[in-house]
Amino acid sequence: WFRTIYLLPFSLSFVVTAVFWRWMYNFDSGVINVVLRGLGLDFLASKWLSGGVDLGVLGSLPLVPEVLQFKLFAVIFALLWQFSGYAMVVYLAGLRAIPNDQYEAARVDGASTIRMYWRVILPQLRASTVSAAVVLMVFALKAFDFLYVMFGNNPGPTADILSTMMYRQAFAANEWAYGSAIAVVLFLVALAVVAPYLYGEYRRGEL
Repeated sequence: WFRTIYLLPFSLSFVVTAVFWRWMYNFDSGVINVVLRGLGLDFLASKWLSGGVDLGVLGSLPLVPEVLQFKLFAVIFALLWQFSGYAMVVYLAGLRAIPNDQYEAARVDGASTIRMYWRVILPQLRASTVSAAVVLMVFALKAFDFLYVMFGNNPGPTADILSTMMYRQAFAANEWAYGSAIAVVLFLVALAVVAPYLYGEYRRGEL
C-alpha cells in the first residue's frame, strides 16, 4: 500500500504535476501559504513562482541577496516529489538483490549497522545509484512540458533549461537556426549522460 502511494506521483505526467504544484504554490489560495498563514507564519508566505522573501536588513550584508528567490527550489521540490517513487523502486530492487547470507555473515563478524551499510549494502547499490541517476538526469533535461505549464516559454534565468530556451528561440522569436543549434547541444548533453552508462553496461555483458 505504501509502495503504491510512493510510486503514484511517478505515474503522473509532467503537465498534471505542474498544474498541481502551480495551485499549491499560489500566493492567495495555495495550500502552502494558507497553512503558513493559519499557523501565524504570515511572514513566510511567498510568491514561490514569481517573487521571493524580502530579507530586510540581511539584504544589506555582502553576498546576501535583497530578495531570496524560491523559483528554482520550488521546481526542484516538485520534481523530487514526482521522481522519488522511481528512485525508491530502483533501490528496493537493489536491496532485494543482496543475499541474506551477506547480512548474516556481517553480523557474525560483529559488524555494526553503520559498518554493514558502508561495507555491504552501499557498495552493492552502486549500480542502482548509477542507473537511477542517469534516468533522472535525462528526465531533467526533457522537463519542458513541466516548466512550460508552470511559467510559459520564459521561466526566467533561475529556472530556464535548454528545452525551454530552444522553444523560445525557434517558435517565439523565429530564430530557427539558433533553436536548431540549441537542440543539437541538448542532444549531445543527453548523449554524454547516456552513452557512458550504456557502454559500461555493454562491457559488463548486461546489455
